Amino acid sequence: MNKKISVSLAVTLIFIAMTVTFSVTMVVAMQMFDNTITSISEREAMFSNLSEINTYVSSAGYYDYSYDTVYDTVASGYILGISDRYAKYYTAKAFTEYQDVQNGTLVGIGLDLVKDGATGYARVLRVYPDSPAYEAGLVKNCYITAITAADGTRYEVKNLADIDAVQSRLRGGVGTTVTVDYIGPDGTQTTNLTIIHYNYSTPTVESQAIGVCGYIKIYEFRDTTASELDMALDNLEAQGIQTLVIDLRDNQGSDLDSAMNAVDRLVGTGTLAVAESKSGEQTVLYNSDDTKCNLPMVCLVNGKTASGAELFASCVKQMEGGSIVGTRTSGQGTIQGEPQRMSNGSAVVVTVAKLLVNDGADGFVTFDGEGLMPDTEAVLSVTEEQSYYDLTVETDSQIQRAVTTACSMAGLTNTTVSDLLAASRQTEEEQ
Repeated sequence: MNKKISVSLAVTLIFIAMTVTFSVTMVVAMQMFDNTITSISEREAMFSNLSEINTYVSSAGYYDYSYDTVYDTVASGYILGISDRYAKYYTAKAFTEYQDVQNGTLVGIGLDLVKDGATGYARVLRVYPDSPAYEAGLVKNCYITAITAADGTRYEVKNLADIDAVQSRLRGGVGTTVTVDYIGPDGTQTTNLTIIHYNYSTPTVESQAIGVCGYIKIYEFRDTTASELDMALDNLEAQGIQTLVIDLRDNQGSDLDSAMNAVDRLVGTGTLAVAESKSGEQTVLYNSDDTKCNLPMVCLVNGKTASGAELFASCVKQMEGGSIVGTRTSGQGTIQGEPQRMSNGSAVVVTVAKLLVNDGADGFVTFDGEGLMPDTEAVLSVTEEQSYYDLTVETDSQIQRAVTTACSMAGLTNTTVSDLLAASRQTEEEQ
């Protein structure tokens, strides 16, 4: 039986509802007002304190200083204080260089470098084919000791803070020159090697067949990585590989889009990842198609495997049953926005969302702060860590463990790297 209420009761109920709504609105509004006032008061106190410091230092300080330097230091400190470990501040000069590198106005000379702890020099780990450094004759395992810019400014490498500072001094506009002093691998001192900057391609993928196991090293993710990965897979499959190891160690995975585009080549249909905003709203980042690699796969990782590289390894495992070998990864499961330019030419980057990856069961999980735990732990010995950059597939125990695991997944026996390489050499001799 339907029940009806009188008009007067209805009006009364409406009035009560309006009163409750008004009361709730006022409470929320007062809370927002209080929070706003508190925030404004805190900001005023901060700026007032900075003003007091400025007044005192200007009147009593002995040393001269630059306001630009003070501003950059304060801004950098602000970014350090916002509890966002991936936030970054660019000075106006640094951001201009960043933009010039992105659009190709500034180019390097084609080297991967690392600061040598013993000497402070920059050790050459990799020389890109057809690059200015390659054409000039620089080779792997030489040491750059000094850099002289086109304007004559000389920089002693041991006095530069880190490898990014070294790479920055090596960059220049197309057609300009840079001069490097270096020590060759044999210890011979060579000076005044002048190199001309020009555009060159930077490969991100290298591969080789270790017997029936394909080995692919992905150094970083860029726009070309997916197509390079395709070419590497085609080449390895033509050599009859039966399983695959993908080395993601030290890959910082900063280009998330390129990482997702690359792993799409290996995994089947599904949502690779979503972005979760501060409010909890989720947005799909990438849906993969049905093209995939049908070989057993292993991803080799370490503590410097981060962001997009972690996503890559997770997708291979969760979506295609791959295995992870190595050590716990970095745990950088967040998404950073594009650099936001400020009015004075500086810029800031902040985290805008959390990255969630496919969990293999129609859900999504985060690895932020936790990293990915390997299915098979493989830790370098102290001796290997000391000679990490000299290790090869024959001497690197982590690669050996990854290859053994991959071959075991494929049901193969006699699967050490040395056995596989020996078998491969024997086959070549017989042919």
